[in-house]
Amino acid sequence: MTAEKITVRVELFSDMICPFCYIGKRRLDRALAEIGRRDEIEVVYRSFQLDPFAARVAGETLPEREMRFHGLSRETVDSRLGMVAAMAKEEGLDYDLGKALPVHTFDAHRLMHFAAEHGKAPELAENLLRAYAAEGRSIADHDTLVELAGAAGLDRERAKATLASDAYAGAVREDLDRAARLGVGGVPMLVIDGRRGMSAMESPDVLARMLTRSLERKSPAE
Repeated sequence: MTAEKITVRVELFSDMICPFCYIGKRRLDRALAEIGRRDEIEVVYRSFQLDPFAARVAGETLPEREMRFHGLSRETVDSRLGMVAAMAKEEGLDYDLGKALPVHTFDAHRLMHFAAEHGKAPELAENLLRAYAAEGRSIADHDTLVELAGAAGLDRERAKATLASDAYAGAVREDLDRAARLGVGGVPMLVIDGRRGMSAMESPDVLARMLTRSLERKSPAE
């Protein structure tokens, strides 16, 4: 008899307009590669909104928003964003946060659920995070979202129809409610097997050790 695969479920709560979330995704990807048991770990992408009241039409840039919202000087904002960009660089990511557009992400999260149904959530997540943090694109714009979906291997017409409807709105709200129930107050956050939360900003080695321990706990006794 062939033993059933042991599956650890990892829920990754993130938001596309969170510069740290791209770093967290990359560190999780590295941890999974380090473990070498990818078929035993299920990664589920969960919606989280840092700013539910963000504009649906792109306007101010991230530096402009930070200056207005926190009353900071441009020099201070540039310094802070520069430190985030340097952190991203260590993960092989080239950020350009000076032109990032902090927009409403509800529709992008709906599209992520569409992608998950077709096995393309990791690819779409990568495209959305890069579009925001590196390319200065509006991920609230439906034409942009359709293009990013197509680049992820999804059918563009079906993606367009999804965005034109209210499809997956309930699924996004369920994710947001789940985050609240689990006490997820910031992202990127990992929830392992529904109970163990940890920041995805931990180093890949730390994440790999945690996931390995979770796998070992699920292993059947010999």
